[in-house]
Amino acid sequence: MSIQQIDVGIVFRPLETGRTSSGSSMRAIGHGPPSDPGSVKNRAFSHWILIFSTPSGSLQVELDNQYGTIVSQLRAFPHKIRAHNFAQYTGTFEDIRYLSDNHPMNGDTYSKTKNNCQHWVAHFLNSLRSYGDNYPPRNFRVTNYAVYEIILSVWKVTNMFKSRYGNVRTSYTKVFISALRDYAKRFLKFW
Repeated sequence: MSIQQIDVGIVFRPLETGRTSSGSSMRAIGHGPPSDPGSVKNRAFSHWILIFSTPSGSLQVELDNQYGTIVSQLRAFPHKIRAHNFAQYTGTFEDIRYLSDNHPMNGDTYSKTKNNCQHWVAHFLNSLRSYGDNYPPRNFRVTNYAVYEIILSVWKVTNMFKSRYGNVRTSYTKVFISALRDYAKRFLKFW
């Protein structure tokens, strides 16, 4: 497959919560190609999906929670999918498939607060950028730093949570939301 310019974008899909025999669960509403990229404002409580597009088609790459275990899921579409584009990757769809298949979180246990789709996307982009930097003529170039920084900010929130609250098991959701609010007050003046 020849090297080409690939637009890199993200879609925020709403979450649906429910109860299962093993406790509460969260999953993205709907399957298939997203028709709407979703709101950046609602990103914290959305399922994050990466979209790689060329004029001839798109590749949707995301974390899938298979009974508590993280696996990568790819879907190809013969048309361009609308997304919040934030970068361009010079490379091939095979590169993206390779990185997805070898994602460091594959096989890990899923966690709503510290090992979820947001972390998966941030890790994937870090790998893609490194791959582009180390295998010329491949290249990763950020075109919209505002969206890119939002995506990578998940690590800042997670690290702040760990340093401030440790591995607290009780009231985990309340503590995480408190840490998220603290982060927003300090670093995101618009919240």
